[in-house]
Amino acid sequence: MEGRVFLGAARPGASRAARIPRPAQAARRPARPDARDGERARRPGVRGPARARSRRPHPPVPLGQPQGPAAHARAHRRRAGAARGGLLPPFPRRARPGKRYHRPVSERPTVSVVLPAFNEEGGVAGVVTGLAAALKAADVAACEILVVDDGSTDKTAAAAEKAGARVVRHPVNMGYGRSLLTGAEAAKHEWLLFLDADGSYRADEAVGLLAHAAGCDMVVGARQGSLFWGSPGKAVLRFIQLKISAFVAGVRIPDTNSGVRLVRRTALQEYLPVRCYGYSLSTTMTLSFIQEALFVKFVPVSYDPRKGSSKVKLLRDTLRTLQLMLQIILYFNPMKFAIVLAALPAGAGLLLLASGFRQALVAAVLCALASLACFLAGCVLDAQRLHALAAKRR
Repeated sequence: MEGRVFLGAARPGASRAARIPRPAQAARRPARPDARDGERARRPGVRGPARARSRRPHPPVPLGQPQGPAAHARAHRRRAGAARGGLLPPFPRRARPGKRYHRPVSERPTVSVVLPAFNEEGGVAGVVTGLAAALKAADVAACEILVVDDGSTDKTAAAAEKAGARVVRHPVNMGYGRSLLTGAEAAKHEWLLFLDADGSYRADEAVGLLAHAAGCDMVVGARQGSLFWGSPGKAVLRFIQLKISAFVAGVRIPDTNSGVRLVRRTALQEYLPVRCYGYSLSTTMTLSFIQEALFVKFVPVSYDPRKGSSKVKLLRDTLRTLQLMLQIILYFNPMKFAIVLAALPAGAGLLLLASGFRQALVAAVLCALASLACFLAGCVLDAQRLHALAAKRR
């Protein structure tokens, strides 16, 4: 203890008042009485206010060292570290809000059925009637059937209202995806059951997806049968689409754009960064949920011939779907796309070198530079993605 001067140093047996210098004693204010003392004083049988509470002062700090609560906390940590063999205990990390990927479904869920309809006068009434019967037989706490009339020119809205559905109208035709989003905004319940209004899906199987909803964020009805693959040309396009979807998502997907799916409404509102208003919203929803590490389950369902004419344009909607897939992979994992893109000129350069072409070396160098540029662009995009993700979690 030599060489150190303590504030208020005194002999060990001195009282508390003697250890405090006289100026400090004069500057001390009387402790503020407790807020309950006045009530105690007014009570019969209590002679005076209760004893006031006072905070215990910090222990004396040597001169020349930092003072204050932070300094006392650091000193306490040093003493604790010395007691543990010289290792300082780790600083407590700030709790960061994590994503709750799923919530347990209630015993009796509530569901809103959303039917996008555009000129479906011939089939919407039968679909609404079948859904009402299936929901009545199912064990749900509350339900509703919502038909989104996407600017139909026939009597689709009147047929849906007559069958007992609640109708939301678009003044003009906005597309399949916009109808789904409108229905999700107008829905009232926990789960959203998206279903086409053309009669291609069975009502009992659609409502049966609720039995698989425990612990999931989305349950997709994977279509089965020859009607799903269609003609040879359509089968080739669908096969390519499924392979590209598996590459983007990193897992095997049996059906990316199924028209029947059960989605938790809070998950749809929070985890759909890339939105489209056309036919490709189903594919976007599937890939986005898988990339966000949400729980997606695929359940086999039947696929029957539709009533009326189809509104899907095969080549146009396929190209739009591929465009949305490219946007999704650039949003979630741009490095994967950059590596594939960089491999193309690199492979071309190797083939040129192996062929013995006259100016193969120059062409190979150009291919190598193009491959390097693609790889660096992917690194920049991935760094931006990680920076945006870190800023979002703060």
